[in-house]
Amino acid sequence: INCLKNNNLLNSDIVNSIFLNLIPISSNFNNKRFFSVNSFWFYSSFPFKNKIFNKNPDIIFVPIHRNSCNTNNFPKENERNHWSLIVIDIFYKNIYYFDSLNLSGYIYLKKIKNILNKSIFNFNDWNLIQCNKIPKQTDNYSCGIFMIQYAFEISLLKDKQFSNLCNYKFKFNQNNVLSLRTKF
Repeated sequence: INCLKNNNLLNSDIVNSIFLNLIPISSNFNNKRFFSVNSFWFYSSFPFKNKIFNKNPDIIFVPIHRNSCNTNNFPKENERNHWSLIVIDIFYKNIYYFDSLNLSGYIYLKKIKNILNKSIFNFNDWNLIQCNKIPKQTDNYSCGIFMIQYAFEISLLKDKQFSNLCNYKFKFNQNNVLSLRTKF
């Protein structure tokens, strides 16, 4: 819980706990069905299981922790220990990447598409989209808070707002990070 205090970085335990609690709460506000995978899932060799899709999710959140990656295929040393978010929108066939430092997420988008193609669907015609006009962090330790707040606000959107998540105007910025830390 110390990770949520002051200027500390969030660890996977905190992120997974928040996502575990975020999803059921936000699903009560609209008719969307949300699902979140564990932050360790992306770097494991496990494909999406049918049980995920048996829940009929509309949106799947995939937290990405860049510290967990293989440096041969993933980020440079100065991009490590950073949180970002992939949002899979089943209805609109879009896979979004949200990064509070505006780092490129193309390699993550391609990897998630490859993982999804190994599941029960064909994702070849899906759109891979990096969202750049989103709130950005101005420090070196708030990326986890930004990632969680992106997911939280997305989970509260109404149906018509889902057609392009990159056009959504988030309601927070760097000035809100301290209050968001206490909220979570």
